Order: sequence, then C-alpha cells, then structure tokens
Amino acid sequence: MSSAAYYSGSKSVYINNFDGNINGSYDRMVSPMIDLTTLPAGSHAKVSFKYAYAGKINPGTILTSADTAYDKLVVYLSNDCGSQWANKLSLGGAAMGTVGPLETAFTPSSQNDWVEKDFVITSANLNHKGARLMFEFYSNGGNNIYIDDINVYSLAAGMEEYMDPSSFTVYPNPAEEFSNVSFDLLETSEIHLAVYDISGRVINVIENDNLDAGHYEYIIDRGMVNGAGSYILELQINGYSLVHKLIF
Repeated sequence: MSSAAYYSGSKSVYINNFDGNINGSYDRMVSPMIDLTTLPAGSHAKVSFKYAYAGKINPGTILTSADTAYDKLVVYLSNDCGSQWANKLSLGGAAMGTVGPLETAFTPSSQNDWVEKDFVITSANLNHKGARLMFEFYSNGGNNIYIDDINVYSLAAGMEEYMDPSSFTVYPNPAEEFSNVSFDLLETSEIHLAVYDISGRVINVIENDNLDAGHYEYIIDRGMVNGAGSYILELQINGYSLVHKLIF
C-alpha cells in the first residue's frame, strides 16, 4: 500500500517495480471472497478499477541505443474461491501507459494520470458465493504501478424505482470525527446499510429494516469503526447495491 499517491481516499495499492523487482518476476493481489448472489437475479455485474502506470526509459550508451521497457497487468476472475482462474482483462506494451515513459521512478501527480478499466460478469456467473479477483503484474524491467477504487456493482436497471442514486451522499468525506450519510427512498424498501473494512469484514451494521418512503440520515463516527483508516460503506436497497469509500 502507498499513501504517496491515490485516485481517491488516502492510499492505493502500489508495486515498486522501478528498482524493487527482478526482471521476469510477478506480483499477485487476490481479493477476499465476493458473494455475487447478493446482486439482483437476471442482472449483469461490472468490475471496475483505476490504475496509473508509466513505462521505463533505459538510456542508451556508446554501445547500446536507448529503449523503453513496459510491463504487463492481467486481471483474473475465479468462481470457486481461487481454485481456477479466468483471464478477464490484459494490459501491456505502450498502450498500458497512462502517462509517457520516464527515466525516473513514476508517481502519479494528479487524477489525470489515472485511467479506469472495467469488464462485465454476465448473469450466468452471478450464482457464486466464492468469487475472487486477482491482479497479476508481470515485471519486464519497467516502472511502478498504482491501483485504486476497485468496485463490483450491478448493471441491472430498476434501482431508480426505489430511490434516486444521486441522493446517497456521504459528507464530510474524508471525516475527522463523524460523517453524515443520507439517501431518499421513493417507496417502502428493504434496506441494509453497513460499513466494511478493506478486506470485506463487516465492521458495523447501521441499518437493516424495511423503511417507508422518505428522507433518511445517519451519523457515523469514529467510535463506530476501527479508528482512522479507509472503509467501504454499502447501501443495499431491495437487492440493489451502492457503495461509497468512507475515510476517517
């Protein structure tokens, strides 16, 4: 993890590849288990993430010409807790760079240095409780990579029948002592509002009930979580899910 650069929040996944990896080595990051059965039946799901990366320029000498090294990132999906993996997305070569190649170690300096990538999980593959994602980075002597904002969410239409998704707000965020969470329901709905740590473990269930139409507000303070850090706030409405990153 790195606090030197991130797209949102205060940290991102970071691989020191500029001078911390051996050419030909690889790093793997595997997610906790994801229960895809909580997504609405018949829907598809989308996995999205943001990353920042630059190639590495190797200066020429009197005997060799300059060249540029690029690495490779592959994202896999498993439906059986990690026993078997399917390649869902591959990035490599110059097209992988989110900025131009550098002779120095890369650190993103703004959100403009980040790119979002995504892929779809079809409805036929949503009947699994033991899904996992794996990010595998292959070093070819290139530069550093940063990964942030990994999300899995439903592509099903229909949430707007129960609420306006834009009404789900978290403020302030980041927060020092407390944050206000609010949303508007258009009709009576089954609500589950909970805070998770970044490994997916439940920290606090804020609401779990059938609520009538109306405006709802909740206060989450540092005493309701595990102190300073990054958390995931998930609002489920009749099986549909919305997620915010929550930072104290």
